[in-house]
Amino acid sequence: ALVRKQITAINAVKRSQLEAQVKQTRDKYEPLFTMYTALNKQISAARALNSKTYSSILRSQADIVQSAVQLARADIKIKESALKAVKDSTSQTAKKIRATLDEADPLRARISAEKSAMSTPKKLITEFGKNLNQAIKQKSASGVLASLNSMVTTARQLGEQNKKILDLEKKVSDVIAKAKGQIPKP
Repeated sequence: ALVRKQITAINAVKRSQLEAQVKQTRDKYEPLFTMYTALNKQISAARALNSKTYSSILRSQADIVQSAVQLARADIKIKESALKAVKDSTSQTAKKIRATLDEADPLRARISAEKSAMSTPKKLITEFGKNLNQAIKQKSASGVLASLNSMVTTARQLGEQNKKILDLEKKVSDVIAKAKGQIPKP
């Protein structure tokens, strides 16, 4: 969960700085775009009035503003493409790290299966303990020996299953460490 949380923080500062730059650039050029739109509306109105002189004056102003608008759009586009590049890079890195973390899912499933498989031997140990107590009360040496042998065998099985679980948990830990190593340092 910690690694997944760290994935969301990859390039967060850089992304927020670029987003702020894009917004600031758009806000900076907004009056220019508004002026260009107003000039074009005035040109349309002058055409409707058939005023060629007024229309040509407005057209020359619009041509001057148009080059500034093109430069402004290019500036915004450059900043947006830088932001997109950072987002794409971050997305690819996050995807790679998540794929690494997904390698642990089958291991976790096996751990769950091993833990559920341990429930039966644990119940058997309890049953063998009851049989042992009865054999002791009956002073049956063969019954005590059989119960103890059964308990030892079952305890070995439990020990082997615990060892398997520990090995699987170590593998999960290794996968998580591998994913953590893939997270770029800020």
